[in-house]
Amino acid sequence: MSHDPIDVEELSAAVAARMPHLSDEEVAVALSLYRLLSEGSPVSLQRLAEAVGRPAVEVRAVLEIWPGIFYEDGAVIGFWGLALGSTSHAFTIRGKRLSTWCAWDALFIPELIGQSALVSSLDPVTGEEISLTVGPDGIEGIEEVSSPGVVVSFLDPSAIDFDDNVILNFCNYVHFFASVHSGTQWVAEHPATFLLSLDEAFNLGQRTNRTRYGDGPGGAAGGAGDGRAQPRVVVQYFEGCPGWQTATDRLRQALRLVGLGDQEIHLQNVETPEQAAQLGFAGSPTILLNGVDLFADANPSAGYACRIYRTERGAEGAPSLSQLTARLAGASHD
Repeated sequence: MSHDPIDVEELSAAVAARMPHLSDEEVAVALSLYRLLSEGSPVSLQRLAEAVGRPAVEVRAVLEIWPGIFYEDGAVIGFWGLALGSTSHAFTIRGKRLSTWCAWDALFIPELIGQSALVSSLDPVTGEEISLTVGPDGIEGIEEVSSPGVVVSFLDPSAIDFDDNVILNFCNYVHFFASVHSGTQWVAEHPATFLLSLDEAFNLGQRTNRTRYGDGPGGAAGGAGDGRAQPRVVVQYFEGCPGWQTATDRLRQALRLVGLGDQEIHLQNVETPEQAAQLGFAGSPTILLNGVDLFADANPSAGYACRIYRTERGAEGAPSLSQLTARLAGASHD
């Protein structure tokens, strides 16, 4: 792509400086909220509080000071670029269609949630469809129907205000274009905007993630040795399903095998069907890593019921040791 050289490191520092500063505790809340929202359903305060291991009143206080959060019936449906509703940028994860507020969101959020996403958008000039797969570590592919010369418009950081009007004041200026030609035409008509190559835009997202969230699993969760909190591991269960005890024993072994032997396992007794519904409980036992179900793709039972896992030995009431080890190892490298 032919344009004046972009200093991505300098641009990232300028963009991050316009965003809310996050304490370590706020980092944990933000990352858990991204990951829970990426599962495709509204996130209640109670569910978020359980994920971060903090009292609901403390989590509420954090959310109340942050701009750019959207609610429906008291639950979060939109947060800092990720939304359950429809926008012009479709963002599909594990077959669940969500959306992002702007093109750049679709490039940096996969790293934060540790998941690849199929991104679909339209060139605002030509109407041409743009489809690409974005993973935690880079662009994994551009569909053949899309031009290989995809570029992204961006707004001068001095004009960015990350407030409650961020969609109007920032996101409306950040789009995918199928070619440099259509992108150049658009930025010529929109002052304070410029073009980034797809690689530059992704790199900008990575650097901004590092500045805001630090290094660690999923781009920021904070593994051992990085100065942040250890990942939070929770086993949700109820007494009527004995598989949770086996699951906890195997989980403890698996944590040792992946180098997290000192990690505490938090046990959460789900006592009523009403509590199960409030938590989005997927059956006993359910194993959460930073608020995300390690086996969300494994056809979990719904609600207040015993959960069955398909293991190499057949159907069991707990994942096998090899399954747990593989899932934990995969999560630590997302």
